[in-house]
Amino acid sequence: SLTLQAKLLKAIEEKRFRRLGGTTSIEVKTRIIAGTHANLEKGITEGRFRRDLYYRLNVINIHLPPLRERGKDVLLLARHFLNTYAAEYDAIACKFSPTAEEVLMSYDWPGNVRELQHVVERAALLGDNPVIEAKEIYEALGLEPRPQTPRTVTTASQTTSPSEWSRVIEIPPEGLSLQEGECKLIQEILRLARWNKTRASQILGISRPRLARKIEEYHIADPREKHLEFAEA
Repeated sequence: SLTLQAKLLKAIEEKRFRRLGGTTSIEVKTRIIAGTHANLEKGITEGRFRRDLYYRLNVINIHLPPLRERGKDVLLLARHFLNTYAAEYDAIACKFSPTAEEVLMSYDWPGNVRELQHVVERAALLGDNPVIEAKEIYEALGLEPRPQTPRTVTTASQTTSPSEWSRVIEIPPEGLSLQEGECKLIQEILRLARWNKTRASQILGISRPRLARKIEEYHIADPREKHLEFAEA
């Protein structure tokens, strides 16, 4: 609430606070680390977050991308968690099969690192073989196993008919400029990849940093952001 934000700002500025029901102020020396998934700039515009508190907290800004956008970090973390739990629980499982690693890489991880940690812990506890298979990852995720099918990516060179591309990119009668076509293509690939930028950059055949620059250049907004609820302080 804005009232609580005002109290927090006052405590930060004056370096003192008063306990609930107390009569004397207590001086404190603190360092504050704050995190949020919400768009605070939008919250300021909508009057739901104090501008002065935002600037007081936003001294050093570190952007942490979601786990689904961090590529092989998923496997590095999963192996670390598996080693940790194998030692802690004296579990027999000690590695992932290639298909299990594919499942770990293809999942979106809406719960980020904490969800990955819990999934690996369950798989380690329930596994009765040294190698954790894809089926056990699906079970730990609470999902039905998917049949393994070869992955194919359709590129521009594989498309022979303009009408086939029009199913992905709507081309108006007056045509499109190169920049407009590129923007629409990037938007569609991001949608198909569910805004997994690592996956989208692989489909487009460009690096992830270059994709990020294109997103910024064309002002492409993630449509999921409008569905995120604002986290009140």
